[in-house]
Amino acid sequence: MAVNMSKFAFTPPLRSFVMAIAVAAAGCFLAQPVAAQPLLTSAETCGAATLVPAAEGEVLTRFGEPNPADTGAVPLSSRGTILLTASGAPVSAPAHGRVEFAGPVANLGQVVILNIGADYRVVLTGLDRVTVHTGQRVSANDAIGAMPATDRHGAHLYMELRCGEEPVNPNGAVMLAMQ
Repeated sequence: MAVNMSKFAFTPPLRSFVMAIAVAAAGCFLAQPVAAQPLLTSAETCGAATLVPAAEGEVLTRFGEPNPADTGAVPLSSRGTILLTASGAPVSAPAHGRVEFAGPVANLGQVVILNIGADYRVVLTGLDRVTVHTGQRVSANDAIGAMPATDRHGAHLYMELRCGEEPVNPNGAVMLAMQ
């Protein structure tokens, strides 16, 4: 059951952040046109981030690659990583931090936003259930939820690294850990 986001008592910056995530990810995680999206690196803006894999699976789309939902004339690029996981796969925290949001968002499934410090946030969408709550502190590799159990070839986990309000290129750290 999706929850109307306007009913949450978020602080104004967090409310706009959650809504920006929902808008950015709508339509299977559509992104800005390639020409309009600067490919920032985490080292240029927030410093270094250490991430571990959030789930086991195959990387389908990396940051900046053509978005699989691109059906228009304007090329779109991914603002995060799309990972094909096993049906019902467990999902763990990719770093230690504090859960800023955990719950359902329309068209995205269960969403977890993890503040990992230095103005970094990791956004995970597509989960079927979450086992953490807003405000909870977690360590890297702690269980935070699970992917949907499907009869198809697996489920899609979307993971985005953000510096402030902007998605940033994880500069290979996330991709290397997921292979």
